[in-house]
Amino acid sequence: LWREQQETLVRLLQAGNLQRLRGWIKEQGRDYPAQTLISHLFIPLRRRLQCQQSTLQALLSMLDGVLINYIAVCLASAKNKAGKDALVVGWNVHDTTRLWLEAWIATQKGWRVDVLAHSLAQLKPEFFDGQTLLVWCGEVPSASQQQLLTEWRENGYPVYSLGPDEP
Repeated sequence: LWREQQETLVRLLQAGNLQRLRGWIKEQGRDYPAQTLISHLFIPLRRRLQCQQSTLQALLSMLDGVLINYIAVCLASAKNKAGKDALVVGWNVHDTTRLWLEAWIATQKGWRVDVLAHSLAQLKPEFFDGQTLLVWCGEVPSASQQQLLTEWRENGYPVYSLGPDEP
């Protein structure tokens, strides 16, 4: 099923019709939870498109643009619902599209989020006084990142790691 969905998405990307592509993604978003789509469709396809070939890079860029646009609409819509406010922050990650994908998952877990546009090389929770931070450190946070996240929470900062098992 998911490989077939990936191929459909590739055909839509190759056709270059952004309106149809947006409609198809919106339809999938109604049919499946964000976590499922991201794990089985978007991440595997994005990995396939991440290479040195300029055509595939262009398709990936097109996909990422449409995804970020769609997710921004989902985040705005989530602001109208009851939930807890948070800021999604990337920490030492290069793929900023993943910040948006993780933010989308967070909204479906009851968070109302904003996304910091760029990943930070150093995270200092004291700069975000009074804000809950949902932090994306990549697929597997480093041991030092995990340790700092734990220390910050122990010191009263509302800082949580984003990932499959988190908030």
